[in-house]
Amino acid sequence: MMEPRFLIKGFTLAEVIVGVAVFGVLVIGALTLIWTSHRILFPRRIEDGGRVLCVAPSATAFADAVVLHGQFMEQLKEARAVYVFGGVHPALPPEASQLTVKPLTAGELPVIADFTAGLPLEPLKFYRLYQNALGPMVTRANAEDFTVVVVGPRNSRIELTAMVQVRRSSLSVSDGDSSETFARWDVRYFDAAGNNSDYAFLEDADVAASAPVGAMHNWHRYQEGVVAEEGPVAAVFPDPWRHPGVRIAAVYQPPSFSRFIYLLHVTR
Repeated sequence: MMEPRFLIKGFTLAEVIVGVAVFGVLVIGALTLIWTSHRILFPRRIEDGGRVLCVAPSATAFADAVVLHGQFMEQLKEARAVYVFGGVHPALPPEASQLTVKPLTAGELPVIADFTAGLPLEPLKFYRLYQNALGPMVTRANAEDFTVVVVGPRNSRIELTAMVQVRRSSLSVSDGDSSETFARWDVRYFDAAGNNSDYAFLEDADVAASAPVGAMHNWHRYQEGVVAEEGPVAAVFPDPWRHPGVRIAAVYQPPSFSRFIYLLHVTR
């Protein structure tokens, strides 16, 4: 009687190479996922001006941003007028008076008890009408700085219901022979109900430059001293949650950033 024989087949060299390559890809993918998750959940922290700030991407800072923008959007739903102070006016001539409008310095929500003077169609006239309540403007603002003021119904009358301040500053960090430059973003929200909130974080300066923050004003009609009717303002807020996006072509890799973007109309 013949004993059974078992055939043992080995792997070919090509199969071994493919197997090692696939295993390597899986390991690299897993390590990348772990590293990315660690960066988001446990971001680098740097102290600046007495406040410890996360370096984007940061899940904690993003959660604070979601709360703030949720509050802001609720106020926009009922808004009668929205005015943006600061930003750029690409279509206006260099001598236009609207270019003098800068962000407000207010550290709390201004109180305007009487709007019988009206809600004009441009921010400069609105400021001139209610300057005593709004307070002074920033004398030296960064290009990215802006203020959004929301006017809407409250307590059966029209009030200034919310304000958002966006500020950028720079921070340099040195470690021996190396140094890093960050953009610091501070966003503060105030409303008439006292539901104030804020978020702040640091972002690599190169990333900040690739995705500009700020307000861009558009105009339906403008003639100095004759007519000024502002169109929608594209307001871009900083976002501490960066992501690579989705490829739309094999040769295209979206930049790694995200932003909160609004199209704000002066009157509703």
